[in-house]
Formats: sequence, C-alpha cells, structure tokens
Amino acid sequence: MAVAGVIAEYNPFHRGHAWQLEELRRRLGTDVPVVACMSGNFVQRGDFALLNKHSRAEMALMGGVDLVLELPTPWAAAGAERFAQGAVAVLAASGVVTHLAFGCESEELAPLQAAAEGLERAEYPEKLRDSWKGNLLCSGQTAGAGGAFRGGGMPLPAQQCLGGGIFAGFAGAGKPDGAPGSAPGGGGP
Repeated sequence: MAVAGVIAEYNPFHRGHAWQLEELRRRLGTDVPVVACMSGNFVQRGDFALLNKHSRAEMALMGGVDLVLELPTPWAAAGAERFAQGAVAVLAASGVVTHLAFGCESEELAPLQAAAEGLERAEYPEKLRDSWKGNLLCSGQTAGAGGAFRGGGMPLPAQQCLGGGIFAGFAGAGKPDGAPGSAPGGGGP
C-alpha cells in the first residue's frame, strides 16, 4: 500500500497545498494516506510561523492530510539542506512512507539531482563561504554555491534548493519519488 509523505510548512495552508494533496491522490489513488512532516512554531531560516503549529496542523488535517508529524526546531529553523534532511529523516523513521512529495517550481527533476550532487561534494562548504562574501540571502547563498557545480548558471529558486536538499537527504533512504507540482511519480531519476 502506498503512503505519501509530504514535506511542508503550511504557513498557512492554502489552495496550492490542497492542489498538491489532490494531485497526490490522483497519481497514487484516492485512498492513499498522506503523512505530513511540518515545521513547528518556527519555520525555515528561523522565522516565526504566521499561526501556531496546532492551528496549522488542524488546517492541514481539515485540508486532507491524515497525520501531521512535527519537524524538530533545529531542523525546521535551518536552511534548505538541513530542513530537508530533518524532514526526510522524520518521514523515514515513521516506517510507513513509500512516496515522498515536496513543492517545486518545475517538472524537471534533473536540476534537483544536480543540486543534491553539489551539496554532497567536499568543496560545497568552501563555495558556500565564498558566496557569503557577496552578501546573498540564505537561499541565494545555497543556490549560488550549488550553481557553481551546475556550470555557474542562475541560482535555483528557493523551492528548488529545498528539493535539492530533499534529494540529498533522501540518499540514505533510497531515491525520492517527489516530482513537480509537489507530487510523486512525474518521471524521476
């Protein structure tokens, strides 16, 4: 039986999140359970959530999620790579998730795979430190450092950085089945 794991913040839950759940069920079956790993009262990069975690979890449940697991604050308040690693670990530890879903702007998974490979390279920390010299924002720093491994092109959008982190974080648990539009199975690596 398929069980979808969703990495989200639901800050707040909106129509795009509802679409993601509809798309997951269209692709995996209308009765597929959905487990969400959601940040608590602090969201990515340490910002305060717009609503408390209980209200956001309730909105997720009312929106179609079957179970909400909290991503511990040290991972939730971190950058994309650590956020993704923590969320993948929580979903993997559940022992039931068979498919991983996350938001991304493109149906092209190759840039996510390339970003993941860049994050795993030994030179990545040095490239990240070099990007700080340009006073980029956190996501821009990660994207810029990853871009150095992709031929120096434009940095990835923030969701793509998170997707790259998810690919990197999932390496120990198998291949992610996350695909564009936040749903699995749209053609993976």
